[in-house]
Amino acid sequence: WLSYFDIFGKSFTKNDNKCDIESAFDPNGETAIFAKYAERSGKKFSQTGIAYVTASSAYNCPSDVIDVGNDSFYTKNEPNSYIEFHFPNHEINPTGYVIKTFRGRHGDGHLKNWKFEGSKDGNKWDLLDSQSDNYDLNGEYKSKSFEIAKCTQKYSHFRLTQTGENHNGNDSLWFSYFDIFGKSFTK
Repeated sequence: WLSYFDIFGKSFTKNDNKCDIESAFDPNGETAIFAKYAERSGKKFSQTGIAYVTASSAYNCPSDVIDVGNDSFYTKNEPNSYIEFHFPNHEINPTGYVIKTFRGRHGDGHLKNWKFEGSKDGNKWDLLDSQSDNYDLNGEYKSKSFEIAKCTQKYSHFRLTQTGENHNGNDSLWFSYFDIFGKSFTK
């Protein structure tokens, strides 16, 4: 697996494909939560037991999106497909998030419309960010950070939901990597 620098350096090489990646730090100077814990433990994040990842449906393991080096995660072609992250022993005060696309070409199933939410209990959700008709992620291995405006709450659940068709005109939620920026607190 790749190190923290490999994930978030100016660029890295994966299977001889050059992948442009943004800085590891969000505009507020916070580090990426999944990458930080993976780096500290020396394991893939999915092996740390710090968070559980579930999805509305999946053709492969949902936790693949929190481990660098996996090519893609995708759901069935169903409206409002989502992926959810649960931190049973931690709360996160989020300042942003990053999404990295899969190996598909321009116009493939890359995210175009979505919302990102946080919850304290997994039942009542607060909207943290939404994107509509977004073209920033339409291409192979693109990554983009999105800022969350002045969030003062701490959450133990996060959900990314596709709210409209992707760039291929269907409802499959499809990408390769996801991380949350912010500060982590033990419950």
